Amino acid sequence: GRRKPKQHVLKAQVVRGTPFYGCHLSQQLFVKIYFIEPPDVSKAAGLLLGGAIMGTVFQPYHAHIPYILQVMADNNLVGMGMVEFKSVTFRRP
Repeated sequence: GRRKPKQHVLKAQVVRGTPFYGCHLSQQLFVKIYFIEPPDVSKAAGLLLGGAIMGTVFQPYHAHIPYILQVMADNNLVGMGMVEFKSVTFRRP
């Protein structure tokens, strides 16, 4: 039988923000892509930059930031700061 294709993208969300490359006076729309596995970020960034998606070159942002640092930035965490969780769920590796 056929194997089910592996899912790489958890979700994609349209967000509004100000680009930090160049001088921009207004916000623009971006697509924020959430990946299931951290190594998929750099692979996807290469595909986006290489024009492999819809034959268009896309500029990925934040693809160079290490996973743990990105989690901290997304959740407004600072080094040595306290983290409190209401509930925790672990997944099998």
